[in-house]
Amino acid sequence: MKKTLLVPLFVVALSATVLVSFGGEGIGGAWSRLTRFLAGESDGAGVKMWCPMDPQIVKQGEGTCPICSMELVPFESGNVGPPGVLVLSDRQIQQTGVRVASVRTRDLVREIDATGKLEVHPASRTTVRLTYPGKSRVVKAHVFGAGSRVNDGAVVLEVANAAMTALLDEYREATRAFGTFKKNRQDAAATEELKRINRVRTEIVSYGLPAPNLAVLASSPKHLFDAPEFPVVMTTSGTVLSDPKLYEGAELMQGDALFEVADLSRLWLFIDVFEHEQPLVAVGADVEFRTLAAPDMTFHTRVEFIEPLVDRRSQTVRARARVSNAKERLAPGMFVRAVIDCPVDGVLAVPESAVLQSGRRDVVIVAEGSGRYRPKLVAIGRRHLELAQVDDADGDAFDTGEERFHEVLDGLRDGDRVVVAGNFLLNAEAQFQGILKKMLAAEEAQERAPELDAGALATIESVFGAYFALTQRFVEDDASKVEADARALANAASASAEGPAAAALGRIAANAQKLAVTARADTLDWDGARTHYGSISRDVVGLLRDFLPLRVADGELFLFECPMADDFGYEFWVQRTDGIENPYMGQMMLECGSPASL
Repeated sequence: MKKTLLVPLFVVALSATVLVSFGGEGIGGAWSRLTRFLAGESDGAGVKMWCPMDPQIVKQGEGTCPICSMELVPFESGNVGPPGVLVLSDRQIQQTGVRVASVRTRDLVREIDATGKLEVHPASRTTVRLTYPGKSRVVKAHVFGAGSRVNDGAVVLEVANAAMTALLDEYREATRAFGTFKKNRQDAAATEELKRINRVRTEIVSYGLPAPNLAVLASSPKHLFDAPEFPVVMTTSGTVLSDPKLYEGAELMQGDALFEVADLSRLWLFIDVFEHEQPLVAVGADVEFRTLAAPDMTFHTRVEFIEPLVDRRSQTVRARARVSNAKERLAPGMFVRAVIDCPVDGVLAVPESAVLQSGRRDVVIVAEGSGRYRPKLVAIGRRHLELAQVDDADGDAFDTGEERFHEVLDGLRDGDRVVVAGNFLLNAEAQFQGILKKMLAAEEAQERAPELDAGALATIESVFGAYFALTQRFVEDDASKVEADARALANAASASAEGPAAAALGRIAANAQKLAVTARADTLDWDGARTHYGSISRDVVGLLRDFLPLRVADGELFLFECPMADDFGYEFWVQRTDGIENPYMGQMMLECGSPASL
């Protein structure tokens, strides 16, 4: 009975003491602090707080970060994640404004902004030439200059020509003779004159004088001192392209160019595309363009040809399109601003806002779930792509046409979730900076690493698989399969005898064979076996360091070290997972160890 009453009396006494000590807060506040104390909770003023963006800022009690002004949050054991991972609580995620989006295979389009120039369609261009024989002299000119409109059948020039005059005189004479013979019923003679008429008429018309004009000239009275004026008649309609150099008295020869005329109802548009954008442009791509001459109008066409040569001065290639200009609102020589829509179908793409640049590298932050975030280096292909068709049926806010995308060549898979908002804050966090430095160093090491052929890579993959199986036997202290797994590893490492990785593979095979010889289940010496395992791990880590350092840097494989493995000659090992499972200590000290870097 006395023992039962002792505890309540102690509590009452302690409560009274606390109430007196905290009297300034009032009884309610003091009692609240007392109950937290009895429940094992820290006093609010003594709670360890930290800043997720600037982890070096740690203090007791509430407040704000002096660097970024973010409200400090309670330090949680979950903030310390596996190697290369940042773990945030729900509260921290809310404060940083983290949002994620999907990496998906999408049909996209790249809009290329370019400049261009309208030119006359070659098939529409006609050079008007003098066709009358011999020498001609200009009597009158009816063309007023570049931009003048001329129509089919219009007389643009009148010339005097001695050869044509002679033919006209012969035509008149034959016509009179034919009439006389016909009147006198001299049929044979009339027939011969008719033949001469037809021959001369055909010759005159062949020189470009239309038959109706010939009839007018032949019926006009002949003056003794006046030479007939032969018209140059248009056989097409169009716009004069250049100022004709024609004046009264100018002498011209047969075949001389008079001026050029073009039908401007169709034009060519030549668009200058930079050489790095040329692979995106394909025949048939849609083109939208505008010109200052008609700022309120938008014109559309399609690419019909891409020239195969690069201009050395501008480093551009020309894409050609045909433009309908029936109302002739456009004119040759106009400069335009064009946008070419280049389809990029079925590519793995990441929202543009998810990609951060770290030096020359592109980085995304992958959301792995449960508040875990991991930075990853990615290889980006075509950039600044837009959705070919808006599709928000799956509820993804980034498929509404408001976001642009980058093509992903390597580093992400369809379905991955990446951070698209708050990633700059996460990227600024000190832990991520350290991770990125290691990743960049690993990528540079990967670029310097000797290149392995497909056979060597396949052998290394097999070696890793056999090594992980053997590691699990040491983790589980399972002696029954050590010998078999060691022999499997020896066989896998023996598959390739050439190439830069041959020496390391050979040592792995030899050490695995030594382990197999001494690994009888009933007489297994664990210390000796783990010494052989350490030798194997040394060369496995060497393979990663020398040939595949990115496997560790990007979180595909994980490297750990055991501070108590000195007796086994090597303290490092490799795992596929990020939770520590120590093969040197086994079940006795399974979680002993810490993350390591190559």
